[in-house]
Amino acid sequence: MTTLPGTRGQLLYNQSNADAKVIEKDEELTQTLTTGEAGTFFPAVTSDISKKIRVPVLLVIGQKDNLFCSDKICSRENVAASEGQFFSPKAQLQVYIQRDAGHSINLHLNASEWYKVAGEWSDRFVEK
Repeated sequence: MTTLPGTRGQLLYNQSNADAKVIEKDEELTQTLTTGEAGTFFPAVTSDISKKIRVPVLLVIGQKDNLFCSDKICSRENVAASEGQFFSPKAQLQVYIQRDAGHSINLHLNASEWYKVAGEWSDRFVEK
């Protein structure tokens, strides 16, 4: 299972904030999702396994993520409310919305913004 050829740009990127050559390379390097991977992914998503997390969690999502966050609902508050139900209070769920990014947040032109947020979050929550 994989994406149809030529669809990754529209599906996974805010193309106005991504390098066309990166999207082209992503298309070229597309890999499949095996039935074995799918068989373990979907049961985990529908289980309560994330409620067992007892350490802080940072959830990062692109503001323009076509898979998980539409423009109308993509705010920290809305994502925290909808995703918070899947975590225990010990997870101290924190949400960061990556401005102008699609699903592939690491491959957008402003990815360094969320890297900075991740570093600051790690400094606060990860024991040294």
